[in-house]
Amino acid sequence: MKKGVFLLVILLFASSTANAEQSIKPEWKRGFHFVNSDQPYRLKRFKASDLSYAPVRERSHCVDVGNGLRVCKYLSDTEIFFAFEKNGRRLGQWATTGLLGGGSRFEVLRGDLDRDGNDELILANLDSCCNSMGISRWTLSIFPNPEKGFKPPLQFSVEEYGAKGTFVKHPGDKRSQILVTDWQYIDHPKRGNGMYIIGRWFQYQAGKLIAVKSRPVIARRFLFGFAEKVDKTRGNPRIPLMWFKNLKTEVVSPDPALLGVQTNPLVGVIKDLQMPHWQNGYQDLRLSVELMSGEVKNYRYSLLEFEDEDDTFRYLGNRSFQSIYPENYSPADFRDRLLKKRVEIIRYRIDDSGRPLGSKQIIWLQDY
Repeated sequence: MKKGVFLLVILLFASSTANAEQSIKPEWKRGFHFVNSDQPYRLKRFKASDLSYAPVRERSHCVDVGNGLRVCKYLSDTEIFFAFEKNGRRLGQWATTGLLGGGSRFEVLRGDLDRDGNDELILANLDSCCNSMGISRWTLSIFPNPEKGFKPPLQFSVEEYGAKGTFVKHPGDKRSQILVTDWQYIDHPKRGNGMYIIGRWFQYQAGKLIAVKSRPVIARRFLFGFAEKVDKTRGNPRIPLMWFKNLKTEVVSPDPALLGVQTNPLVGVIKDLQMPHWQNGYQDLRLSVELMSGEVKNYRYSLLEFEDEDDTFRYLGNRSFQSIYPENYSPADFRDRLLKKRVEIIRYRIDDSGRPLGSKQIIWLQDY
């Protein structure tokens, strides 16, 4: 890295470095009014059957989505994959998951998410369900205009999904907003540690997700009354939005993923990345980053909320929007989008009365 560029980058990150090792204090407010007017976004829904218990020779199912196009899921002893087929001809295929106990459920949605006059095709695949809380984990794949042939999708993961509760119509916005949810343990300043469902807002645009800056992160604590509601509405297409339409919903700033003590940031450039495959609904993403010192460090994606290993990261984030991307976020042209991009790597440490409870790293994309 040239000396002039090195000095420029130092200046750009001087403010964040100066604030290193300072604890971030969250601000919580009532948040019911932020979602009360939201409604389901209009999409055509094609629901497929569960293939989990069918004999191996019959483990295939196709859904017709119009104009001779259909989406098929195939399960065998050796592979599991989706395929686009049109008029009997296979246009393309990609690997997916299929687990016993309902893990083979999927459905297809069709509609114009970004209001550009062309439909997108959304495929929702259930990767896993359920632990003691009944958490469902889905992979969402968004394909550009299917009438123009097969193109690889944008993919990401959510915890909890419903066709009418994940894709949302917000007053004054013609485009669909996507409510991306996951479950996190959070130390609330008044209520102590507890499990929360967290909601973040995105929109689909040109093959990637854009954070909705005008909408705050929302959260609801998993208490007994909410647990009963979750149990009764599991499988309702209006979740997770309907769970937030409650007076106990709060907004939290900054994002709960950023709470804790920030360590000194590392600044560098992505030199290489590998996304060899998806396995059981999880992406095997690995990055090589050349730091300003000239050292090259390798990082791998980790699903653990607290991971103290130096070579792991928990989230990718967009520094311009101050937002983190969903788990397993993967645009079709991810490699081209990320190579040679500047990044800032920050570790967030959670302490309790001076005792370290754990930490995680976030790789912030500076010019994505």
